[in-house]
Amino acid sequence: MLCPLDDKLYEKNAADAAEGWDLWLKATNGTVKLGKTGADVKIETTTVSYKKNSFLAAAQKVSTGNYHLVVGCSTHYYKEVLAAMQALKVPNLQCNAGNPDIWWGISQVAEKAQEPVYGFGLHAPFTSYPQPFFEMAKSAYESEKLSDRPLKVALVRGSTPNQFTDHLCDAAMKAAHDLKMTVVGDRFHSVKDARDSHGITAEADVLYACTLLNDGEMLMHNIEKSGTTPRALSITVAPSKPHFAAVFGEQADYVSYPAQWHHLSNFECSGECPPDLASAKDFVNFNGGVPSYDRASCTAAGVALEAAVSALGVDFLTASLEDQRTLLLGALSGVDKESFFGRIKFDKETHMNTGHKAVITQYQPHIKDDGSVLVEPHPVVVDVDSFKLAPAKKAEKNSEQDEIAATEKKEKAERSRAPSSQTVLAVAASVYAFSICSP
Repeated sequence: MLCPLDDKLYEKNAADAAEGWDLWLKATNGTVKLGKTGADVKIETTTVSYKKNSFLAAAQKVSTGNYHLVVGCSTHYYKEVLAAMQALKVPNLQCNAGNPDIWWGISQVAEKAQEPVYGFGLHAPFTSYPQPFFEMAKSAYESEKLSDRPLKVALVRGSTPNQFTDHLCDAAMKAAHDLKMTVVGDRFHSVKDARDSHGITAEADVLYACTLLNDGEMLMHNIEKSGTTPRALSITVAPSKPHFAAVFGEQADYVSYPAQWHHLSNFECSGECPPDLASAKDFVNFNGGVPSYDRASCTAAGVALEAAVSALGVDFLTASLEDQRTLLLGALSGVDKESFFGRIKFDKETHMNTGHKAVITQYQPHIKDDGSVLVEPHPVVVDVDSFKLAPAKKAEKNSEQDEIAATEKKEKAERSRAPSSQTVLAVAASVYAFSICSP
């Protein structure tokens, strides 16, 4: 297990992910079955800690350690781990590694060297996040038969440049066009653009935000200020945090977010599995509470290893270390397993987990048995049938200029319908005069 446990910036995340691997060892008693022989294979794990400036030393420990496999737990350093293990020709499983560019780059290096890709990633490409959300939103609008026109999608990109938000928004643009949606302005908008009551929040049917935590929370505040909310809204990162519903209350209703895994997913294991890992629900209970997806990902790495070992033959036991690595590499390439984490099936070229599908979670009103609605919404893992559009609403408060203009328009309309005071007096005088002159 190669983890940046010595790095102060990432030690907490790394420790959390490493705990996921320990959970798998606990669930299996550190023993897996070898193929049809039924022979027990003992899994012995050594944790090699590192930080940024000690990574090379950590990699050297791996090169001299006679390991069959390396498990990388880091989201932040997996590129370095992946490259180092490729150079050392050591099979490796990367728990948290969803950037397709990095995997494509490694596959190109391997192809030029006429070597296999030695790494395998448990995550689906994060660029797959927008497509299922757009499909759900489109289906929901179509079911209500609200309009024959193409849906309008506003794409919002965070203010901090990074590969995740940039590539995610590029993927969202492509997915919107593929689904024949109209992208508002045919460009990416800023978080600030959501403040205008007559801007993107009013024009868009769907808003998709590629944002990190702070930008996502700021977007929520700006949407509230605008007074208008698109009926389908997806924001990355911020809604996945435990405090989101408590902070935003009813405003969080119908907000969606993508993820690699969610503890409410209905994923179940196929074939033989440890009872504690039979389903997502069983895993949550085994963990003693809701685990992070980082932790779940490293437990899933163990599931992938177990599936690979179960495909090995008896010749593995007597082979040299180099040959054992080659056999294990081939077995990992053939893994196709339903698990508590979802499907695990690695792409033939990049070895990303393209068999795995992104999970879309939506906050929905929390309705109690007596029909009352709790202020804090609850998360629901949704599909095309359970996804919901927010109720159509108009802006609750116009700008001061809009209010003045509306008042003047109303007064003008009233004046046009009623006769002037001069006309009323003239009519009254005329009637009075008629009455006096009458015999």
